[in-house]
Amino acid sequence: MNTMIDHDNSKREPEMTRSTTAWLVIVATTCLALPALAGSDKTCLTGAEPAVRNDAAQIAAVEAAIDEACPCVSDDAGHRAMHRDYLRCAAARVKAAVKAGTLRSQCEARLNSAFQRSTCGLPTEVDAVPCLERSMHGRLRCRIVPAADCHDRPGRSRIACMDYQRCVDAGDSNGDYRVNTSDSGACVPPPTETPIRTATVTASATATATTSATATTTATPTASETSTYEPTSTPTATPTATAVWTATATATCGSEPPRAGVVVNENTDTEEDVILPPQAIGFCRSQTPSGGGCTLANVLDGSAEVINVFDASASVDPRACGQDPHALSYKWEILFPPTLQGAVYTSNGISGYLTPVLTIQPSSLPSLDDTDAGTDTWWRVRLTITALDPPMTQTVVYFRFKYQSSELTLQMSTDCQTIGHIDGVLCTFAAANGLPTTEPH
Repeated sequence: MNTMIDHDNSKREPEMTRSTTAWLVIVATTCLALPALAGSDKTCLTGAEPAVRNDAAQIAAVEAAIDEACPCVSDDAGHRAMHRDYLRCAAARVKAAVKAGTLRSQCEARLNSAFQRSTCGLPTEVDAVPCLERSMHGRLRCRIVPAADCHDRPGRSRIACMDYQRCVDAGDSNGDYRVNTSDSGACVPPPTETPIRTATVTASATATATTSATATTTATPTASETSTYEPTSTPTATPTATAVWTATATATCGSEPPRAGVVVNENTDTEEDVILPPQAIGFCRSQTPSGGGCTLANVLDGSAEVINVFDASASVDPRACGQDPHALSYKWEILFPPTLQGAVYTSNGISGYLTPVLTIQPSSLPSLDDTDAGTDTWWRVRLTITALDPPMTQTVVYFRFKYQSSELTLQMSTDCQTIGHIDGVLCTFAAANGLPTTEPH
């Protein structure tokens, strides 16, 4: 049920006037604004603007500043506070560089995203690594996961990049400072170090690896001496992909619930993996409507050209006897904060409530800043995932986010949800995405 937020007439009339004026301005300037949007350059490292040429050097300088100020160490005590502190430290340096004019604002989100996907500060016992994942449809992404979890699954191939701490260093093969489908999908070769050469007097010029290896290291001799490279590590056999989720003849499936995995705005500068249980336990707010779980690092942009996407298709049923690990049902719910009664919110601009992917069109939610929400201006997301293979098990997880730059105000949303117009102007024309949804939810 959608909730109407009551306001007294003294607050309502100015808001209605501002809303109507804003709508008229938007309608009157749409044709003029579109060419400007089409010609604007919001990219980092690419584009025609002369300033783009400095992006790589500016990013390198900020990275150096972060490396100096924010040591990348593991937390041997088993807590996650060090990871949180590391992310805050890195984000502060990025923000300072933008403010000082030594980093273009277009690159701010991309740097923050790169440092968020890092093992720095995570507990040693997690043994986290950048994990490249390619779906059966060719989509590529990188996540920080325990090394034991970075293995092939049905419909998804995975590669653990053990030599790296950040996803961007591990998988960015084309130099655009992010990992997506345009990259190769293989771990980037580590920086080449000068090989150690030792003069020998042996008759053989070949250094043969162990019998289990698939490759042989051979040095080319010169006329005057025989030289061999000393491998820095013993070559290992090429790993064989093994399907993990297979049907078995066990008597029971067990009761382990589905494992939720959510990525927000994949393949964009604001892509991030949502921190969910079990990692979220003790690290973020409680997994309740009031606590809301972990907060997204990036504020969701509700402006006209931005569509936000929550994708839970990486969720699986971990039970070994499941015929299909992706035989899951989904239910997305967006909740007001407790200060606004905590009710479920739906709108015409939000779709996919009962699918793995929830899509939020521009201005489908109001921003909660400067409203009766007070200081708690975070929307909550409650995702319920049910495993369909018997016995059915269920997982409920929470996370929260801020939504800004929306053209839909809280009062406009209330009016569209309840009476269908804003000061006499039909919401169909003024704020169509704020109307009630007709989709099952």
